[in-house]
Amino acid sequence: MTVTSSGHLYERIRATWNHEAAGYDQRPGHGIMSAAERRAWTEAVARTLAGVSGSTTLRIADVG
Repeated sequence: MTVTSSGHLYERIRATWNHEAAGYDQRPGHGIMSAAERRAWTEAVARTLAGVSGSTTLRIADVG
């Protein structure tokens, strides 16, 4: 790939993401969209942290 074509590729990628950005967070998997989904996540996190004491320092990586 030449510098010229990589610059063109960069512009195409940027244009695509700019076009998609307006509705990106409303897509499935990009946020909690219902009360049922919020309950499910709350219960999953509660189960995961059930054995952790309130004074324990946690290191959490948000990989989403």
